[in-house]
Amino acid sequence: MYAWSACEAALLHSLGVRVFNMEEVRRRGLAEGFDEALAIVRRGTAGFGVSVDLDALDPEEEPGVTTPVPGGLRRAKLAAALSRLRGDSAFVAMEIVEYNPRRERGHTTADAAGAIIGAITPL
Repeated sequence: MYAWSACEAALLHSLGVRVFNMEEVRRRGLAEGFDEALAIVRRGTAGFGVSVDLDALDPEEEPGVTTPVPGGLRRAKLAAALSRLRGDSAFVAMEIVEYNPRRERGHTTADAAGAIIGAITPL
């Protein structure tokens, strides 16, 4: 699990950024945390983007990440949560970060990135 530095934590707090760490996601469930995050980003804004950090995925399933930490999210659960963005006119951008092909086995993590993109793509 990523540990925020004191400077990062202070900056995020001063900006009023709501941070969802893995402990909270495990306790509440991804869907519940995602619903809260969507409520926050939709409030008083014309649009929002999502940044998907592949390091959040479990490296047992997706090894091609920069900083593998056991116990992360499963691809299917993340894709299911993100699929709720499909057709949302306020959803305007997505980035996928922290892919490391040197750690990749086969194309599993690249396939995960494709599944994530597929989850938000209109049918």
